[in-house]
Amino acid sequence: MPSKSKTKGNKFENDMVKIFNRLYETEEFSRTPNSGAMMGRSNWAKKQGLSENVKRTLGSDIIVPDWFKFSVECKHYADTPTYEAIIKAPGDKMLDHWLGEALFDAGNLSLHPMLVFKTNRKGTHVVLPSYFLETLNPNYYVNYGAFIIVGLDVLEENAQQLKDAALSEEFDFKRIEFMLCNHALKLVLTLER
Repeated sequence: MPSKSKTKGNKFENDMVKIFNRLYETEEFSRTPNSGAMMGRSNWAKKQGLSENVKRTLGSDIIVPDWFKFSVECKHYADTPTYEAIIKAPGDKMLDHWLGEALFDAGNLSLHPMLVFKTNRKGTHVVLPSYFLETLNPNYYVNYGAFIIVGLDVLEENAQQLKDAALSEEFDFKRIEFMLCNHALKLVLTLER
């Protein structure tokens, strides 16, 4: 029988799948079996010999259609990260670890990283590279290193613009540049500790 926290995480991933399917009027999004664990960081070596489609299917928490150029990592915790840790230096270690996972998967899949996290009684937030700030043009957001944190409502209001931007050649160059930046590399390295 799965643990209480695993059940909560699975439910959140399923909830996010429903939201993505509703936003994009499709049924193409689905939850990855074992929540990306089959091809996540610790199992990435197993990718040898697998097709790009299989790697992309198993590489993150949510299976996304080819036209959705994001690797989606989902996390649901009772009280992490805290607002105080997010806005004060040096930041939140757990959030840094999650971003490291998202960056690792996105980098290996040539996709943009997206982290969606839910904290009990504080809501659901989306973390994206800061180069999406102009596209989203949110009324409120938090800068977190090379990322922005917005409420789920911002994603819902700008779903089409986000999808279109991610498909553009301009944003593909921004993704490559972002993945090479020191902050992104630092977060991936935190996974090795």
